[in-house]
Amino acid sequence: MAAYGNESGELSDDADGAAEDAMNESALADVYRLADGRLLTYDALQEEVNAEIQEQQITEEQGRGGYWDFHDYLIESCMVGIYESVHVSSTAVIRYSDGESTWTVEQLRDEVFPAQIAGIDKDHFPGGGLSFENWLAESCGTGIYKKIQWTLPLGH
Repeated sequence: MAAYGNESGELSDDADGAAEDAMNESALADVYRLADGRLLTYDALQEEVNAEIQEQQITEEQGRGGYWDFHDYLIESCMVGIYESVHVSSTAVIRYSDGESTWTVEQLRDEVFPAQIAGIDKDHFPGGGLSFENWLAESCGTGIYKKIQWTLPLGH
């Protein structure tokens, strides 16, 4: 399941400033707003509704010939206003962490990298210097920094 915001598929309404922090490519997605204000992905809503349905016996009137079809239910529920379909664009957000702090790649390049290599003998590296990309790859490869990536909804 593609999660938006957290692993359960719930979205936060707190996406202010996300566009300037967002990195990588954007994608379009549909989520559904519930009466209580929560936003859920299709999969998360299906899990929630199916759990409720399993507690009940479906009659022929509630299902098509006694057969439960979540997709049909969702379409009809959106038509009558039980759920609101919300189109959002999402973007992958990447941060790096040492377990105590987090940084964007730009912050690592501009702030952390210069401080980390200040005391390194640059003649020790081929070509007389260490590139940011090589430093970051080595730092992540040795576990100094961990790459953290999640999908952030925008424009809801």
